Formats: sequence, C-alpha cells, structure tokens
Amino acid sequence: MKANNIFTDPGDNIPENAPKTICLLQLTRIGDILQTYQAAEIFKQQYPHYKLILIARTRFAHPLSFLLRNVFDKTYYVDQHVLKLDSSENLPDLVEAFKTIIDNLKNESISVLLNLSFSKSSGYLASIIPAEHKMGLVYDASNNVAIKDKWSQYIYSNVMGGPLNPFNLVDIFKSMLGHNLPALSHPQKPFKKVSHILLHPFASHDKKMWKINKWEEILYQLLKNFPDIDISIVGSPEEIIYGKGIDDSPLLQKYKERLHNKIGKTSLEDIYNLFDNIDLFIGHDSMVGHLASIKNVPTITISLGTVRAKETSPYGEKNYTITPQTNCFPCFPQDKCEFYQCHFDISYQVLYSSLKEYMETGNITKEYQLKNSSCFHLNAVAIYKSKLSPIGFLQLDNILEEKSSVNDVFSTLYRISWQFILNNSEEPQKFLLLSTKSHQILLNTLNGLQHLYELSDFGKKYSRYILEEISSSIPRIEKIKEYSAKIDEIDSLTKLVKQTHPHLSPVIDFYTVQKGNLAGDNIVELTESSFLLYNDSLNAISVLYELIEKTITEHKTKNRITDTSTEYNY
Repeated sequence: MKANNIFTDPGDNIPENAPKTICLLQLTRIGDILQTYQAAEIFKQQYPHYKLILIARTRFAHPLSFLLRNVFDKTYYVDQHVLKLDSSENLPDLVEAFKTIIDNLKNESISVLLNLSFSKSSGYLASIIPAEHKMGLVYDASNNVAIKDKWSQYIYSNVMGGPLNPFNLVDIFKSMLGHNLPALSHPQKPFKKVSHILLHPFASHDKKMWKINKWEEILYQLLKNFPDIDISIVGSPEEIIYGKGIDDSPLLQKYKERLHNKIGKTSLEDIYNLFDNIDLFIGHDSMVGHLASIKNVPTITISLGTVRAKETSPYGEKNYTITPQTNCFPCFPQDKCEFYQCHFDISYQVLYSSLKEYMETGNITKEYQLKNSSCFHLNAVAIYKSKLSPIGFLQLDNILEEKSSVNDVFSTLYRISWQFILNNSEEPQKFLLLSTKSHQILLNTLNGLQHLYELSDFGKKYSRYILEEISSSIPRIEKIKEYSAKIDEIDSLTKLVKQTHPHLSPVIDFYTVQKGNLAGDNIVELTESSFLLYNDSLNAISVLYELIEKTITEHKTKNRITDTSTEYNY
C-alpha cells in the first residue's frame, strides 16, 4: 500500500490567487454521493467563485466521475484499504497511506472541511486533513468525538434515528454549506405522454426491495394495457440473475420486443445518458432514482424496510413516493425481520393504479385512487407528492389523507421548529387535521414538554449556581460537586422523559449531542456553555409547545376529531 491509495481527477494546477476552497468528505455509498452532488450544485450556482473539492471512496465515486467533474473542481478518490482502521495489520503501511493523503491535500489550502459521512473512518480522516475550519464529525486531541456546528449535531442526533426527521439530505447538506441557499429549480416540463419507462427494481438490501414476482405483475399490466410503451430495466452485474427470471417469465413472453433487459450491461454514465429518452422512472429507493432527479425525469418510488422517505426521496418537484403504513416502518439495518410485512402492505394493485393514473394524466390524485383501488389496499399505504416549500426546502405531502398520521404531525411540527432554531427561518405550513389518536398523543406530549421544560430550567439554574460559586471569594468545592451532581440527575430524568414520550426524542437527542460538545477549555467556560445550552433548550421547548397548543386549538375550533380505525402509523 503506497501512494496509489489516493489519486485525483486530472485538473489544472492551482493558481497562486486561488479562491476560497471548500472540501466535502463523503465516504458513504453512491446515493449519498449523488445527494452531496445535488447540494454542491446548488451551492456552486450561488457561489461560482468558490473552489469545491470532494473526497470519496474510489468504489463509489469513480463510476460517477463523468458527473462529479461538472461541479467539483477536483475529486480525490480514497482507496478502501486506507479506511480499515479496526485492523492492526500492516500498521506502517496504514501510517504511510495517511501521510500520502495529507501530502496530497496540504497544498489545497482548504478553508472549510465538511465531513458529511458520520463514521469512524471519516471522522479520523477529517481530523488529519489540514483545514482552517472543520464541520461535521471529527476527533479531538483526546480522541473524543467533536461535532461543533448545529446542522452536523442535527444529523448526528436525528438522521437515521427514527421516522421524524422532516428534511431531505440534500437540504441538510446545502444548509451546512450555506445559510438559506435557494433550491435547485429545474424548469417544469409540460406533461408528455409516457412512451419509455426506466425500471430499477433493486436496492442495496433485501429489506428495501420487493421480490421480483411483484415487478413481473407490474410489467405485465403496463405492457398489456399500454401497447405504445417500451420499458427498459437496469441493474448491476450482481442482479443479472433477477433479469433472467424476468426474461423467462411466462407472463412477459408476448411483450419481449418492448421489454429491454439492460441489467448488468450499462455503466452509471450509460444510465445517466439513457435518461435523455426516458419519460418516467419507477423503482425502489436507490441511486438510480437520484440520477433521474438530476436529469429532471419524474420518479415514482417504492420505499420499504430501512428507507426514510423524507430523507432520501429523489430531490425535485412532482415526484411520488409510496410508503407502507406498517407499525415497524421504517426499521433499522440491525433489526431482524423474518416476514417483511411492509413489502406486503404495498400491493402491486396500488402501484399499478398509481402508474395508470400518472400515465394518463401526469398526476396521482386521491379521488382517482379511491375510485380505482380498494380501501383495504389504500389504508395500508401513504402516497407522497414532493414540492418545494416557499423557502426552498423539499417537502412530501400525503395525497391520500386529509387527517395526518401521528408521525406526519410530529414531523411537520419539528420541521417548523428546526427551521426556526437552526436556520432562523419561518416556513409557512397549513394547520394539520388531526385524528383522535393524533389529538390524544399531542395532548399527552404537552405534559412531556412541561416536564422537559422544568428539567431544562433546573439545569440552567444549577449551571448558574456553579458559576456564582466559582466567582465567589472562596469557592467551595463541595458545593460545586453538589450542583454538578444535580445536573447529572437532570440528565438521567431527561432520559426517562424520552422513554415515556418517544415523540420528544428528536429534541432531547439534539440537545444531548450539544451537551457532549460544549465549548470551553476549563470549568468556567464549560459551565457558561452549559448555561447557554439549557437556555436554548428552553426556547426550543417553548416553540414546540406553542406549535402543539395552536394545532390542538385549531383542531378543536374546527371540531374535526375523527375515527382512526384505519391508521397504522404511530
């Protein structure tokens, strides 16, 4: 393992009067790299004079080099061996590899390094890369995790932590890059009759994809009922075996001349160029959907298993995402599941009905679906339509429900709160129509917020007591220890509130991460930071409390408490 562990795209030499350089570190998979690309594209349109550098894994980024060079001035491809930090083998070679990385990057004069992948490998790599400022996860001199900026703290505490994160990753990344960056707006195309569909029926894990027999039924219905369409299927070489099953399907033999199996035969650049002649993308949550959105091709996505639709849906307006209303959806990668209930909760009938309406009208509507699909099937799903909010953040609205599920209610309320807390922005939202269950849980959550407010108030008070004791003429160490013990007790009680009121996890986890990253090098500075943190926590709790109160008041005024016998998302 020598200097070939990291190499760059060929590029011009850096001039002496080089502009400010921003470096993005993204070591996760292709889908995350594409969402990073979209955020960087938004930034570059607003600030074309900045130099952007990307550091990514060779395996995932190099196949995208044709696209990345459109936005990034230079891309560094890191060899996989450099990232195996848990292995003690070949330690001298590992040290040499890291020295090579530093030598390659120290001449870049990086102004800001943003670590967008929250792993041990990326954290250590971010720690050794020379830069004036660093955002995201890094390790300090004591080998402790250090996350200093608020949006990175938000990612660490909320993304992939549950179903309540309301933001798409593109919007989170663009918020880290610059405050209130506009959305990347593609010109809206008039609806065009669908003549060529691209299907990618695969995903990175079995949890996230249907069995191929369901897709065979969809293909059969489309090809039979729309005689003027062609369908191309793409996938990786590892997925060729599934393509053989489609080729050999008795259902599809009659339509083989209009069914084009390109599985294992196309590169990512080939797929990207193929979208020039595609009218609609259908598939699971995967990198192909992100390529479609970059090409401004409409998408209809099936989200299953561990997928957080609001985080990873294709970024753009008027895309559709179908999710199950299964209690355990979304789950976590480590969760064992012998029977994928969420796969069964989205029937092929619902997807076909949605496709049929879209191909006829360019839209998917509640009225059409209620008329053409059974209520039994529709009650088990949500169909989201994407739009851009007035301040340029992607938003998914469920077209099927007038009354909102519990998770959608809290996601919307957190969306308003986080915009105010993190971006100092106001994002207008309509009052939500509540079901009986949503109404009851909101009422119960007010009690949890009251407890949380009292605990934060006590934390602020005892932080002040410590500061007063330290500033006294003769500080009493026993008093400082007593007040510190009270703060530890407050932290323990906060964990109990989280267990009792799980819908408060986002705000509790966020301020827990903040407390683990207090600014200061001594007890005075740390206590001052603690005092300010508890004060910020009080403000955030107050905002959320007021939003819930107003939502409940509006609900009572309109007297729209309804039955929730068909609501599955808790």
